[in-house]
Amino acid sequence: MEAIINEIFRDTAFTDNEIQHVLTKVDKITLKKKEFLLRSGEEVDAIYYIHSGCLRNYFRDAMGK
Repeated sequence: MEAIINEIFRDTAFTDNEIQHVLTKVDKITLKKKEFLLRSGEEVDAIYYIHSGCLRNYFRDAMGK
């Protein structure tokens, strides 16, 4: 996880204590192919960073398209 923190904040120098503090706020999740991160109507309560792979998103308009 520390490598991901360093990648996100590559232009910022953190002390070891600061890195440890950031790591307490971060959770790693792994999704399998065709698995959903969020479904329509779910509330977004986090910020996500894609470290590897890709993510597809869709939008529905008021007509449901």
